[in-house]
Amino acid sequence: MEEALLPLIVRTIQGQIALGIDTSLCYCIGSGENCRFLSRLNADYRFFGAVIALAYPHFITQCHATQRDVFVEKYLTALCRP
Repeated sequence: MEEALLPLIVRTIQGQIALGIDTSLCYCIGSGENCRFLSRLNADYRFFGAVIALAYPHFITQCHATQRDVFVEKYLTALCRP
């Protein structure tokens, strides 16, 4: 399935980059398989300077609600980079 979708994914990212977005960082929602796939893709195509993984909001609210402040801090730190 991944191989069948790869050309579409690459074209879609290239199209978004062509809009003039900043490619120094890419935020990946999902720190597991999503991040592994996007990191491999980035290693092959060098779309972004770095891929930053962030936990799924659902994972935070449903599975780690007691640690929500820790995850919010991680999001803020990642998104407020200079």
